[in-house]
Amino acid sequence: MKVMGVDFTSAPGHGKPIAVAAGQLVGGELRITSLRELTNFPAFDDELRSTGPWLAGMDFPFGLPARLLRALEWPTSWPVYVNKIWDMGKTAFESEIRRYRDNQPKGDKHHKRDTDRQAGGTSPMNVVNPPVGKMFFEGAYRILRSDASIVPCATNGGSRVILEVYPALVAKAFVGNKPYKEGKNEEDKQKRRQTRANIVSALSEEPFRQAYGCSVKLSEADKEQMIEDLSAALAFAARLSRVKGMQALAT
Repeated sequence: MKVMGVDFTSAPGHGKPIAVAAGQLVGGELRITSLRELTNFPAFDDELRSTGPWLAGMDFPFGLPARLLRALEWPTSWPVYVNKIWDMGKTAFESEIRRYRDNQPKGDKHHKRDTDRQAGGTSPMNVVNPPVGKMFFEGAYRILRSDASIVPCATNGGSRVILEVYPALVAKAFVGNKPYKEGKNEEDKQKRRQTRANIVSALSEEPFRQAYGCSVKLSEADKEQMIEDLSAALAFAARLSRVKGMQALAT
């Protein structure tokens, strides 16, 4: 079975591409075969249309909080509201989210799905720092129109299956709450690089196998690349946990 982990971004380019880790799950071993960077949405769309069978874990919110949908009197059917929001356009969508938030009391401006609360994730209503609302806008419509089987939003029994994942849960399982993304100064950068190295090392060790049911086979070159850009590798691993994938719809 081909398995992919996708580190998504709402504005792909050479500076911040969509990263894709792909591999084969053979018995109890997950063998990474490629680490690629997609610098534009057409390349991402082509990936979604690639021949199955495959299973992909993607790290952006597939849905919006049910409370928000009800308050705005938007449809609650996932395909229907995803199409509606795409037709609105990104600027109008962001404006509507901001307008709604501005009328909510302090401390209750960013509603969360149950899955966001369970995973400690950011609300899809957040459109800056991190802009997961923009990621929802750009990603949800693209996976919908791919005709893949999207669990649990729009399953169709097809051989191309997409799950929502939360890579930070994998990182926290092995390094706790230590920051692992790029730091602001050289000392921070070195510390965080070492933390990423520890995470990458953990992917091949026994505690990972016990947690996720398999081990990960990495070449030295793959390890080095993952230490430099870890997100796709974690999305790859997070797919195994299915922590968020089975609850992508808001409840």
